[in-house]
Amino acid sequence: MNNLNQIQPIDGYVKMLLESVKEKYHLNIDLEHPTRGQRLEAALAMKNEDSGVSSIEIMIGRRLSSDDPKDQSYHFMLLSQGMFPMDIRTFYEGFSHSYYPEEKKSSSPMNKKKKI
Repeated sequence: MNNLNQIQPIDGYVKMLLESVKEKYHLNIDLEHPTRGQRLEAALAMKNEDSGVSSIEIMIGRRLSSDDPKDQSYHFMLLSQGMFPMDIRTFYEGFSHSYYPEEKKSSSPMNKKKKI
């Protein structure tokens, strides 16, 4: 499984979710640099809210889209969990991180658009 002490980037939406769960459930979460373990505890605390979608978002580090084809597998996995339940901790821990913010473009002349 994934290293629970690993710190991975999260988007602003997931940070907002973590702020909410930290206040509501009094969890010890570093909002600036949450570990994967802290995010797992937050996901488990929120598992019964909004059918578990927020818990998946917390684990993958970004907001899910309902119409983006690359996110359909997450929704399918959530349905499968409802039909064929497995240990909830194992279920959420199994989601791979999938948020990688774009690096800032360099100031290289090649990256600048020409003015016409």
